[in-house]
Order: sequence, then structure tokens, then C-alpha cells
Amino acid sequence: MGINVADTQEEAEAFLAANGWDWPQIHDPERTLARSLGADYQPEVFLFDEEGTLVGNFEGGGTESDWSALLERLP
Repeated sequence: MGINVADTQEEAEAFLAANGWDWPQIHDPERTLARSLGADYQPEVFLFDEEGTLVGNFEGGGTESDWSALLERLP
């Protein structure tokens, strides 16, 4: 799931489509949800387990190795 803080809903949907992604987006133009998670940078990636517990995060878009290392934190 993504939290969109900077783009319109249409811009976010176009960005996802252009990259072949289809996860849901929450539109958060006031950054209320993003700030509640501690996201001060854009983009910031958060990883939650199946129970909804935050198990990791990093600032920036990341690379394939960043994503793999983050996913290894899942039980």
C-alpha cells in the first residue's frame, strides 16, 4: 500500500500504471498519516508483517537489494 502525499490521485495512479504497479494508494495531502508513521522524507518505505506490526523501513526509493534486505526481516 502506498501513501500519496505530493501528487493528485490521478498523478499517483498514472505513476503506478507507468511502472506496472497496482497496489492501493491512500491520498494524504496533509501528511497526517505519513507523519504519524514518522515519514519526514519522500519516498519512505515501511514494511509491515501479516499482523500489521512495523518490521522495518528506510528513506528513499531504494534498490532491488534494499527491497530484498527489507523483505528478509519478515518472519
